[in-house]
Amino acid sequence: MEKVVRDMVRHTAVTILFLILVGSLSAETSLEEYKSYLGNDLASVINDMGTPIKVLPRRGSVPEEDDCVFLYDNNLQLGIYTDHVWKISFTVNSIDEAESLIKSDPYQRLLWEKGASKVYQLKGNGFPIRLQVHKRDDDIWIHIYRGDL
Repeated sequence: MEKVVRDMVRHTAVTILFLILVGSLSAETSLEEYKSYLGNDLASVINDMGTPIKVLPRRGSVPEEDDCVFLYDNNLQLGIYTDHVWKISFTVNSIDEAESLIKSDPYQRLLWEKGASKVYQLKGNGFPIRLQVHKRDDDIWIHIYRGDL
């Protein structure tokens, strides 16, 4: 299991070294832009976003849930599973900013709320997309992810 994660990180690092790297997501990025990265392969992501600051393994509860995380500036994180983006995470400055982002999808609906978390169903393109707002300490995290993985 550790070998799989180590090989995945090694493969990702090698891929990064051989691609031309430009661009990035910014604070002004729309919800549709974030959602458009879900399902993209590594070459597309690195071409669009550039070199991550760090590439880290993330352990799941079972080996099939192990994945890799690309860390970028401004707390932007991309979760990579089987060479594709399955999750995008970032912080926002306020609950109002989070709510504005959520309301930009006219098809959104609240699925559940528990403690410091709310999960919404968003309109997807071929697969379900979920958005989670989570308050952790002084940070407000947004997680946009494929609901089928």
